[in-house]
Amino acid sequence: MRSKLFNIILISLCTVSYSNGETNLLQNFETVNVFETFASAVRNYPLIPEKKVSVLCLAHLLKYVNSIEKEWWAYQMYDASTKHFPGSGVLNGNLVHFGDYDECLNVTSTEDEIAGKYCLATVPLEQFIPKKDLITTKNPETRVTLPESGTSPAFALCLPDSCSAIDLNHISALVPVHNLKIKFNETLCNAKSEQGILNSGDITAISVLSVILLLVLISTIYEVVMHYKKQKIYHPILTAFSAFANTKKIVQTSDEPGQITCLHGIRVISMMWVVFGHRYSYIFMIPKSNLSYLFIDYIYQKTTMFAAGATVSVDTFLVLSGLLVSYGFMVSTSRGSKFNIIRYYIHRIIRLTPLLGAVMLVHGTFLRHMGDGPLWKLTTTKLRDPCVENWWTTLLYVQNYVTPGNGICIRQSWYLGVDTQLYLLSPIILLPLRKWPKVGIILTLLFMVASIIASFVVGWIEELYGHVFTNTNCVLITGIFKTAARVSAEYYWPKARSDVFKQDITYFL
Repeated sequence: MRSKLFNIILISLCTVSYSNGETNLLQNFETVNVFETFASAVRNYPLIPEKKVSVLCLAHLLKYVNSIEKEWWAYQMYDASTKHFPGSGVLNGNLVHFGDYDECLNVTSTEDEIAGKYCLATVPLEQFIPKKDLITTKNPETRVTLPESGTSPAFALCLPDSCSAIDLNHISALVPVHNLKIKFNETLCNAKSEQGILNSGDITAISVLSVILLLVLISTIYEVVMHYKKQKIYHPILTAFSAFANTKKIVQTSDEPGQITCLHGIRVISMMWVVFGHRYSYIFMIPKSNLSYLFIDYIYQKTTMFAAGATVSVDTFLVLSGLLVSYGFMVSTSRGSKFNIIRYYIHRIIRLTPLLGAVMLVHGTFLRHMGDGPLWKLTTTKLRDPCVENWWTTLLYVQNYVTPGNGICIRQSWYLGVDTQLYLLSPIILLPLRKWPKVGIILTLLFMVASIIASFVVGWIEELYGHVFTNTNCVLITGIFKTAARVSAEYYWPKARSDVFKQDITYFL
């Protein structure tokens, strides 16, 4: 039989289903005294015959729970922890209670060498929903899992840094929280003793980037000196890394012959739209006190449609990409230049890969040292692991097929994968369009129709919603599930994008 605590969490996760008075909400409100419950498990643990917790961890935990009323450091740890779970605003989706992160990490006890370790203990959502409801799509490759935090109920505990997540999981198995499972994960635990430690990968990445920075410095100094002496630059490669020269190129606004100047405005507006849409989408990836309001009401207001529909802004970039590629091809061949497909491909790879590799290097190494917070370690781990395990898929521009969804190194690089794949396939359209225009137009139209049909078939078979942000009866569960499922199953794939990579536009231009 489900406990009252179980019911109230489920009500919060499925706000819409319970908003019509079908259940007596007051009967379901029951909170847990987090410290007393966990302290009870700690005190009872020495009575267990088979002890799996480390000796030092258990000693420090017992010292902590028995020193609350006597030691200032112990009271600070208690003060930094969540007091009751769930807390206020539970019906509005407020299920993650952070406690005080900074206070916990600053706790020290010189007598026993105990320091604070901040942990977010999660209550996995899998225990609230039938297993069949966790299947988001029929294709195993595009299935998604519930996030570790953000929508999973969680509360903060400040504990001794001598305890690992494994130790805490053994103890939490004894916690009598109304038959609810509590989970500790090392990516949701932080201690000062763990911060600032560089591994070999970090040192290698910093060394490589330092060499590049040194080249920039030398190249810039060389150009400035030659400019001051009014002497000629011996070779352009000597100023290739110059910050001075490259800044001038970046801010240059002069129009060159043959430019389609209106595209600059389209590019600026589209870029603003993409940034705005991504900033908006991050709201749903981190805990909010009014998460259910955001999913139920906010995203369906007329004033938020610009943000909620920002996913189509990507299509404008693909239109621009297809237009510029084919326009450059047509102009070049009309002047008598011979099309060299090898040079065509190499130019693309050389232009994109070095910078992409540098960003991958940062993601896979010292990015975790560039910030701090309750969710920072978890976030950077999710960014780092795909780059450590699947770096090659991004460098080969096949990440959207081989490792879709959370397996992509640099999540936003899915666009480079789609754009590059369409770029590599574009000669199939461009060459016939140049030599046999009617055949090329027919071929392009066939590709467009095939892309539209493919998108429809995938959506039908996988039972995907037509919109990324989806309102459902169980808003915080199935809404997030269906959103992630649609992204993994369709959003990253060129079959759903090739209809906007139009070469026919350029032909008529």
